[in-house]
Amino acid sequence: MGLFLVVMIVILLAYGIAAQGLLYTERSPSWAIIKDVFYFPYWMIYGEIFFKSIGECDGGKYVTIFWRDCCHLLAKVCIMSGVTHLA
Repeated sequence: MGLFLVVMIVILLAYGIAAQGLLYTERSPSWAIIKDVFYFPYWMIYGEIFFKSIGECDGGKYVTIFWRDCCHLLAKVCIMSGVTHLA
């Protein structure tokens, strides 16, 4: 499981940096770029390609978004674990 997470993070980081660099060439440096480098490629794994509407949140519901992200990651790890044990 650890190796899977490392590979997933490396792929997300590589794609996220390339995508942000190509899509937003005139963007000024900020901490939001770091979030976008990981967040948007992470959701593209699940087929969610609507960049602008993914990260919008009302008020203090960031805990809900965090738990949703954790559940998706846990589901992906469980699926990959089951696939490797069947082989």
